[in-house]
Amino acid sequence: MKNAHFSRSRKGFTLVEMLIATSLIVLLLLFLVAMTDSTAKTWKYASSKTEQFQEARIAFDAMTRRLSEATLNTYWDVEYPSGSRTPATTPSRYIRKSELRFISGPMNTLVGGGVTKYPTHGVFFQAPTGFVGNSVNNGSLTNLLNTSGFFLEISSTDPNLPPFLESESGDLNPVVPPRLRSRLMELREPSEKFSVYQVTQPEEKKDDERVPRTTIFRPLSGSLAWFTTTLTSANPPVRRLADNVVALIILPKLTPQDELARVTKNPGATPLAKGYVYDSYANVYDSDATTVDPEINPKNQLPPVVQVTMVAIDEVSAARLAAISQTANQLRENLKVDRFFTDSTRLADQANGTAGDLTQFQAELNKLKLTHRVFTTNVSIRGAKWSRAQSE
Repeated sequence: MKNAHFSRSRKGFTLVEMLIATSLIVLLLLFLVAMTDSTAKTWKYASSKTEQFQEARIAFDAMTRRLSEATLNTYWDVEYPSGSRTPATTPSRYIRKSELRFISGPMNTLVGGGVTKYPTHGVFFQAPTGFVGNSVNNGSLTNLLNTSGFFLEISSTDPNLPPFLESESGDLNPVVPPRLRSRLMELREPSEKFSVYQVTQPEEKKDDERVPRTTIFRPLSGSLAWFTTTLTSANPPVRRLADNVVALIILPKLTPQDELARVTKNPGATPLAKGYVYDSYANVYDSDATTVDPEINPKNQLPPVVQVTMVAIDEVSAARLAAISQTANQLRENLKVDRFFTDSTRLADQANGTAGDLTQFQAELNKLKLTHRVFTTNVSIRGAKWSRAQSE
């Protein structure tokens, strides 16, 4: 009986077994903690990246939506022979006309190469957005025309910053320190200051009295002052859409069907905007009409499709870039952005394996260890009615 009782009392866990079991439990707990920590870090990293580029994504959607609303309100009108526009003269033909404008291309071309704070491209046009500067005095009509535009600006000041937070000159302890950033900007000219027709006449003498400058309204005959004057004024009507946008590429194109038909007929056909420049006032279709390809003549026409590509970096990368850049020109040099986006045929990777401008620019960002994201889409302009016919 004693032996039986003794054998039953020995059933259970030994100290070695307890140590092994405890070790396994500790290892399992350590594994679970490590896996949970890794998952949390991955989730936090992904969430931070999503938040970093959320502003850029929202701005990109707003820009492309507004661009699709561009209009020219074209119409057919008579044209008189050169040098005679009297009613007694018989018109020579009907031609397409418009008092509105659409222009896009490198900002060095549109505004001037001496302005270093505007990198890559910009686009400016009219759209019925109904924006007014003072809705109390001017009402709120949703279909009023406005001049709109999108471009990049490198500066240390945020135009959306309230005045009481702005740094004063020589302020040693500013409320919001200046930050050198490349920002996506929107030009919004109020309807009551619509300047696409505005021309200021020079002063002139009449009856020994100086007649003051007067303002008349008429098309600006190819001048770019309808947006450059507003953009470069002392207090331009612009607002920031997103920080840390380092490249904006605007490429007007024909529809895929029209482009395929052109290339099939002529494999060496020039693209609609080979140098990215598209001006609805350009390529005047008159006496030198034989030098103008009617299939890509933008005279008073909107491009059917606009490919919009935007490259944004995160805030950590932007701060690192600003630390090695003291001026807008230095920031552009560090990004090497001026080396690219001048020939639209080199935008995408080539069939022969040559890397396109966008791929090469991303490689430059990677060399600087700048985390970035590329946004791109084809915008169909609803008001575009592309036609090869320029006159009747």
